[in-house]
Amino acid sequence: MFDDNVYAQIDSFVNGELQGEALASFKQAMANNPELKLEVSILQDLAEGIRKHARLKERLKQIDKATQVEDTTDHIKTPSSTGKVKRLYIMVAAAAAILIAVFGLFHIMNEAKTSEQLFVESYEPLQFDDSLRSTDSSTSKTILDEATEAYNSGQYDKALSSFEKSPIDYPLYKGISLLELKRYDEAILQFDKIIAQNREETVYALWYKALTFLKKDDQAQMRATLELLLKQNNVTTSLRKKAEKLL
Repeated sequence: MFDDNVYAQIDSFVNGELQGEALASFKQAMANNPELKLEVSILQDLAEGIRKHARLKERLKQIDKATQVEDTTDHIKTPSSTGKVKRLYIMVAAAAAILIAVFGLFHIMNEAKTSEQLFVESYEPLQFDDSLRSTDSSTSKTILDEATEAYNSGQYDKALSSFEKSPIDYPLYKGISLLELKRYDEAILQFDKIIAQNREETVYALWYKALTFLKKDDQAQMRATLELLLKQNNVTTSLRKKAEKLL
């Protein structure tokens, strides 16, 4: 959820009221925040539905006026016919409003989801797990502690720097850090290191590689990677369900 100030900015953006630096700043915020971008997309769809309803309502008013003028000209306008016109207008307007509301909701809930929307729904960074790293005693405890703390707190620049200083390679966490930093091709190279060696964490490497392709809006490569993931023997039930949902 966002605070009132953010929703005020969203409202201004959707209504075309942001200009200059404010507009550029908000667009940059959307580029850096998938959840914000998704919220804006949903509200834009709702706003468009409301505008369509308003246009249809105005058109019905015009039809009503034209009918009244025609009745007056022909000297056949009576209280009864006027009432019928008004009742017809109300019924049609109400039906139109319901149809637009239902269509708008159906459109929002059922339209083909974008890669960004699927990514937001599926992605969460893997917490650092000591069981996935080497127990080689040459690894500096200080460096590892720094890397772990930075990684688990979302400081991916710092985490990546610390992992790269370590004498032991951590391609899985380096890859996830690179994904978070939007360095997608470099992230895929790190995941491929694990996959090529068929290491224990290969299933995680395949999962995050698939999500990296999703972030790059390459759903064909994402599906191919997920299909390979599902062929692994040590896929957890939770991970299998997530992969099957994306497929």
